[in-house]
Amino acid sequence: MQILSLLLFTGCSHPVPPGQLDTSSPKGRDRAAIKRAIDIEDAGDPAKAVKILEGVYQHLPNNLIVLHELAMASRQSGHPERAVEILAPYADQLPSDTLAQYGSALDDAGQSARAEEVLAAGIQKYPISGLLYSELGTTLLRQERYGEAFDYYLKGMNAEPSWPSNYLHATEIVVDSDKPGMALIWGETFCLLEPGPRCDRIGKVMTDFLEKAVTSSEENGKLTAQVHLSNGQLMMTAGPEGMSMGFLGMLEMRFTLAAIP
Repeated sequence: MQILSLLLFTGCSHPVPPGQLDTSSPKGRDRAAIKRAIDIEDAGDPAKAVKILEGVYQHLPNNLIVLHELAMASRQSGHPERAVEILAPYADQLPSDTLAQYGSALDDAGQSARAEEVLAAGIQKYPISGLLYSELGTTLLRQERYGEAFDYYLKGMNAEPSWPSNYLHATEIVVDSDKPGMALIWGETFCLLEPGPRCDRIGKVMTDFLEKAVTSSEENGKLTAQVHLSNGQLMMTAGPEGMSMGFLGMLEMRFTLAAIP
């Protein structure tokens, strides 16, 4: 369920002037239709969810929940331009999570410069939104502006330490850099904040890094560590000029967890 979907259960109705964003919770059939669309989208059929939400949008065109959910489903079904179209008229009224979605939809639709502008302005308006920092970082990352993207991920960690995505993306950037050690810390932090499929993804990134680190070290002669995975068991040795036992212990934990079916 998307963040704004929670408003379905907490919002209240009130008259809204034309051109103003309606933040109330839809009622009756509209409420039920939105809930059904969210369930369908979560089940993996955003195109079908779009059809349902477009019907609700026809008579609730300025309702925040309808706009948010329709924009999300449109993006997921490969039509970010539709998300841009419906969110643009209310850009200066959107809350942080929907504003982040608007910026990302612009980027998805090929309007990266405008996306960058919207997301940067959003950060000025909502300076503690980790999501906005993450989306701006990703917009820059798509342009191969790695240093700038990384800086925004770091700022996002500081602005909202509990928002997971900044740790994920920072990990993916530094794991192949000349200072990959932080990838282990940020990767583990991400998995604590967001267990699940994306944690599995970053766990593989970290495991691959450790495998490469040991192999590379053995090849260039700087370390004398040997790592073997066999039947889910880890065997390690280190020579007198090898890695510290603390680091070997961390390797052992990561490789052992990775080996468990």
